[in-house]
Amino acid sequence: MTPEEKLQILGDSAKYDVSCCGGSQRQVGNIPGLYYASGSRGKVIPILKTLFTNECKNNCMYCVNRVSRDIPRATFTPDELAKTFAEFSRQQFVEGLFLSSGVAGQANQTMQKMIDTAALLRYKHRYRGYIHLKILPGSHHSMIRRALKFATRVSVNIETPTPQQLCQITTGKDFHRDIIDTMEIIKEETEQKTGWVDQSTQFIVGATKETDQQIVKTMAWLREKKGLNRTYFSAYTPVDKAQSHQDLVQSFQRKNRLYQTEFLLRLYGFNSKEIYFNQEGKLPNNIDPKLNYALHNQEKFPIEINTASRHQLLRIPGIGQIAAERIIQARHEGRLSHLTSLKQLGAATKRAAPFILINGKKQGSLKDLNLSEQLSLNL
Repeated sequence: MTPEEKLQILGDSAKYDVSCCGGSQRQVGNIPGLYYASGSRGKVIPILKTLFTNECKNNCMYCVNRVSRDIPRATFTPDELAKTFAEFSRQQFVEGLFLSSGVAGQANQTMQKMIDTAALLRYKHRYRGYIHLKILPGSHHSMIRRALKFATRVSVNIETPTPQQLCQITTGKDFHRDIIDTMEIIKEETEQKTGWVDQSTQFIVGATKETDQQIVKTMAWLREKKGLNRTYFSAYTPVDKAQSHQDLVQSFQRKNRLYQTEFLLRLYGFNSKEIYFNQEGKLPNNIDPKLNYALHNQEKFPIEINTASRHQLLRIPGIGQIAAERIIQARHEGRLSHLTSLKQLGAATKRAAPFILINGKKQGSLKDLNLSEQLSLNL
């Protein structure tokens, strides 16, 4: 089998892992494994996203490559994959590599080959760009340490908030030993400046009866205790059986609301206690979590736009990071006096109006909010 034929199989097999590009990825032409991935602040870059092998000893119910499935299997050699990627990079087809893998035999054996691929890129092919290495569950401390020397980012997917839930959807993975302990090792190594790498993870949304509240609580704990920089979410889609349209829509809605919540925790300075859920532990589908926060804390509003701190501005619905920075800069030149000025600075004034004052004057009422229009995923 040629490297091109292997990439056809292994590039396609990797598309289900979103822990390098969030909920937004588009294939680049007809080249297997090449995707446009959304990065920080909306930047879009082309990456090669592939598995090293889709051979796997595990039987995860959410995975197309699980051992019980009868599918075409393929495995790269480190030199084949490094040469393939280096050529794509030379032709400027890609700006980064996301390399994951099934677990063929022992995790350390497969992990070693993935690391060898990254080492060839760094040393032989002189590649200095983005490399995301998936840390396979069960990898030895020494393997993790070596991976950190070559990667820009590493990740180990947690999949579910609790060990009991993980047991429902997979075999061969120990929640604490293979996932939580691995995250701790990565945290300790990066704190000692072993590498220039950050750490991410992924949850499968809807595979078990997990609640949004459980996911958010675990996500916040991982950020605080394990040094997680990013959290990604993948809507569960059964591999070997049909899923109802309603269940599919619900999983995607939940995934999008969880992404919004992750943004609030990571970029807006929110803490998990400022995220509100219904009695079933779910994030509301009809309003975004930032608006939900404002509605639960009406005593803190309206906020005077001309004196509000950055912290306060970022809690106003309709004002994001860019608009907040522009407002602060504009105030150096004089007081803001009209909603149109805020709109010109990038604020969504219809959403913001009920929660702000301009020179002491109210700009809107909660009665003006049409909650049926709040299905938008804007923050």
